[in-house]
Amino acid sequence: MADLLQKFNLKKAAIQKTLGNLSDNGKMSFEYGKQKIHLARKDHFNIPNSRELNQTKEENAKLQQQLDEQKRAISEVEGGLFYTRPLCVPKK
Repeated sequence: MADLLQKFNLKKAAIQKTLGNLSDNGKMSFEYGKQKIHLARKDHFNIPNSRELNQTKEENAKLQQQLDEQKRAISEVEGGLFYTRPLCVPKK
């Protein structure tokens, strides 16, 4: 965890303070054991039903297909530009 915090230049004390504030405000709950464990409260989230989840998956698949088509088109254009450029020969 410490490595992850360092990667994003986050300080442990600031994270602990933020989690404590979220717990105090009821946005999160926490449990004590050997370590303090913070849990997001499920009642603060909209959890989609299976129909909504399937619809989102279908939309995601369509968007992914559009993205793949755009990437192919870009590759074709870039490839065509590469081969159609005239060679520049320096004058002496």
